[in-house]
Amino acid sequence: MEGLPAHASEPKKGANPAFAIARIIDAIPEFTSAEKNKGMVLCTVIQVDKTTSPLA
Repeated sequence: MEGLPAHASEPKKGANPAFAIARIIDAIPEFTSAEKNKGMVLCTVIQVDKTTSPLA
């Protein structure tokens, strides 16, 4: 996922991918629930990076 940097005076022109990633991580229990799957399902988040600067 990639975001789109924006100036602080116009934040609506930007896109922060951290919010989308957070929603995906938050939904993992639903994706892996026993009610929706046959057998055991495991999901491990290995790494999530968010830089503090769009130039980093």
